[in-house]
Amino acid sequence: MHFHRLIRLPVIAVLVAVMCWISIAVSQGMGIWFYLFWGGFGVLLIAWISKDMIGESRLHQRKFETAIEAARVRIAQVDARSVMRVERSGEQSDILLMELESGQTLVLFANDFSSKAFPCLSFSLRDFLNSEGGAVWHHIRYRSAKVKEVEQVELRIDADTLSPMQLLPEPPASYVGG
Repeated sequence: MHFHRLIRLPVIAVLVAVMCWISIAVSQGMGIWFYLFWGGFGVLLIAWISKDMIGESRLHQRKFETAIEAARVRIAQVDARSVMRVERSGEQSDILLMELESGQTLVLFANDFSSKAFPCLSFSLRDFLNSEGGAVWHHIRYRSAKVKEVEQVELRIDADTLSPMQLLPEPPASYVGG
């Protein structure tokens, strides 16, 4: 369930109350009918949104149940030598290029790691999978301290061709401008 869904109920209740008071202030002599109309309208809106939230909650619960029944987890352990950041403009996620011990480059999107402990050089990613192999929930375990200074670089390749968790065959220096 998303936070913006939880915030909708009080916002709607306040809006209905404001519309009710404005209607009463404008009208004269019809007070109780306006209270009943706007009160009923507010109750219907709140019931409709609550039903939507409950349905979404049940859908998420079912996804978790299928992952538990499948008992499948995909674990990726990452141990990197260094990390570089490619800053992107607007709402696009910054790209992290991690040089692995094997000399390859692991591509990560910074928005996928919203933690004060990231970027770090050693961590594990756990994906809990349903019976079809789709990821239902992700867990990240950080095993090293945050890297204090991350080198800012520019890519020599098209950033739109990269995908999260992509493994590139060469070290990061092969893909960035010098």
